Amino acid sequence: MRQKSSKAAICSIPAYCLRGIGCRHILIGGGGGSAKTGVPNQIQLFLLGYDSNFDLQKGIYESSNQMVARLSDVVDTGQSASMNMDCISLSDEPYYGRFLIVAGQDEFCALYETKHFSLSEMDGVVNFDRRFDAPSNLSFHVQELVRIQTDKHPGDDSYQKCVRLFRAGLDCNSPLKMATAGTDAFVRVWSIANVLRNVRTKNSFDRALFESGSVPVLRDVTPELEICTKSTSVDDLDVSPSGDVLATVLPDQTVLWDLSAFGKRLAEIPTRENGSEKALSNKFKVRSLRFANLSKNGTEINFVTAHNQRIRTSNEISFLCLWLFERQKGNCRMVGTKVAFKETVSCLELSECGRFSAVGSMGGSVALFDTLSLSPLSVLRQTHCSFVTALSFLPQRSCDVKDLGHIGETISHNLPSKRCFLPGICADFRCALVSVSVDRTIQVHQFPFPTQSSFSAFLFRLSILTSVLYMLRRVDINVANNTPIAHGVGKGRTPKIFGGTAGQLKNLGRKPKEDGGEKMKQEKGTTERTNLNGSKTKGAKMADELMKVMGDRDAEMRFTYLPLKDKYDGTFARELQLGEFVVLEDDCPKTEPSLAHQIDVFCDF
Repeated sequence: MRQKSSKAAICSIPAYCLRGIGCRHILIGGGGGSAKTGVPNQIQLFLLGYDSNFDLQKGIYESSNQMVARLSDVVDTGQSASMNMDCISLSDEPYYGRFLIVAGQDEFCALYETKHFSLSEMDGVVNFDRRFDAPSNLSFHVQELVRIQTDKHPGDDSYQKCVRLFRAGLDCNSPLKMATAGTDAFVRVWSIANVLRNVRTKNSFDRALFESGSVPVLRDVTPELEICTKSTSVDDLDVSPSGDVLATVLPDQTVLWDLSAFGKRLAEIPTRENGSEKALSNKFKVRSLRFANLSKNGTEINFVTAHNQRIRTSNEISFLCLWLFERQKGNCRMVGTKVAFKETVSCLELSECGRFSAVGSMGGSVALFDTLSLSPLSVLRQTHCSFVTALSFLPQRSCDVKDLGHIGETISHNLPSKRCFLPGICADFRCALVSVSVDRTIQVHQFPFPTQSSFSAFLFRLSILTSVLYMLRRVDINVANNTPIAHGVGKGRTPKIFGGTAGQLKNLGRKPKEDGGEKMKQEKGTTERTNLNGSKTKGAKMADELMKVMGDRDAEMRFTYLPLKDKYDGTFARELQLGEFVVLEDDCPKTEPSLAHQIDVFCDF
């Protein structure tokens, strides 16, 4: 699959997290952190589109196929950089532009809400020349709601490492929840409705961390569910599409939990000391996990894991594994595994449909895999200058346009229950992927549909194959002595029209002169008379004499000395050894013998 990659924009901050919002926007979080480096901490909103510029007054319009990202809005996050992020639609009518955004900032999780769409005059395309007046960018009106403390690890190294928004059911009207985890090794499930209710009813807030004092900070909000993993920390987590199974990636194990049964432990990914699955050995650990929406019923759940080496070596290798969890049996088994990179995996992301898996590496590479077979579809080596921090797939349809007709039901928590017919910005491709890195570049990778050969190309290949078979039918090559054999003629034939070499046998394969046959008859008669008189014996001695005579007296006659009798019976040299060589007439015209030396086997056709 030939991909099309482009550098959509260059951020003003190092990007650590990425999420798609709506059908044509992306959110990027990052910054310089709490250190006073001069790099701001922000959440930036980008509008994706094609590089088209126009001037209404002059009537000039220019367009290109290169996708660019234009900065639409910027949200200042104070002294904390956003390290993890998620986004979900608040209603089944996305054209209203209402989304909930959550971002992990140190030990807090900040909640933002977009009320509606808006127009922005910001020009955020860095290093792209804009020759004409650009129209206003489509943006969102972002408002920060609250910050809650989600990690309570003692000391200064307390911070949230992962967050996930989900609904407790497949319906878009199901209760909205949030799962967080971090360095204190606790998984906490929050009810968004309860959090927002506490914001409205709480009278006093901790405003010490904020200069403006307008955003409340809640430290004592009670989560709906709290799971103790009995580990040192939680590196990653994800929730199944149905919202009832939660998976946690721990330093020493990966565990599935039942959210509908108050956090009951369901299963654990097995490890094997001895076995063909190298990724399951103790030398490897799970880096990331994502659920795949592949099963049509709720009894079977698929998910993909990325495995890295515990101890980095010069020969680095990482794996992708596809798993199947049978809920009724409580069994978790591996379906397949493939090598992902010859380097370390940094991030993993799955498409909305679950058919594609994208992996980023520490070396700046991006790879696309088929989820079912885990076969690599495309690998972009070192497309970034530094390690890839986050990936996000772009939707194939536009769901933010009202009253254009709808089709299908939802299979994603980020999209509504109905999707309209209007194609998305990457509908011409099989899938599209956005990648970010600390090198501050935003890259869009577009993977086209697999091309099928046309009927005319098939006929062209068939004609070439037929021509080759026809040529091979007219001239058969004897692989034993490298001489052609004509059809319908006896054995031992050496026509002149087949090539020639330099040296003593420079005319090998060429037709002997007119007296060549007479010489061979004389040699054969001499051999027979010698045998009758008893002066010679049959066997190797006679063959050596004959080959010596033929090599000295008739260098134009091609032969090869082949001592293996069982392997080369019927060849010219073997017939020569046995004294059964028969002189055959050649196909060259007798009337003009001088022209026979100029005939070429390919020109003859």
